Amino acid sequence: MWLFTKFGYFAIVKDYENDEIFWLRARVEKDLENVLQLIDLENPKIIFKENADYKFRLKLLKEEYKKLMSILVENLDYSNFKSMMDDNADQRHKMFAYYEVYNVLAEHFDTVESE
Repeated sequence: MWLFTKFGYFAIVKDYENDEIFWLRARVEKDLENVLQLIDLENPKIIFKENADYKFRLKLLKEEYKKLMSILVENLDYSNFKSMMDDNADQRHKMFAYYEVYNVLAEHFDTVESE
C-alpha cells in the first residue's frame, strides 16, 4: 500500500514469512524519522538496504501497524492534500513528484471512464 501523508511517502507491505510483521518502507530516511516521532516501536531502528527501491525501512509488529494507521488518521487535519504539502517545509520538495502521480492517475481514469 502506498501512503502519501504529511509526514512522508511510504510503501507498506506484509512480511512474506511472518503475517505478524509489516515493513514501512521509504525512499527518504527523514520520512521514517518523522514516524518515529509519532509512535513508540518495539524495534525503532531504521534499516538501510543499498540495492532496494525503498532504501529505508522500519519493522512494525501488526499491533504497531494498526496503531500507526490510527495515528495517521488522527493527524489528518487538512482539507486539501496538495495545498497542505505546499505549506509543509519538510515535504515540499516532493510536490513535483506528487503532482506527476496525480496527473498520471487523473489522465488514466479520465481515459478509462471515456471508453
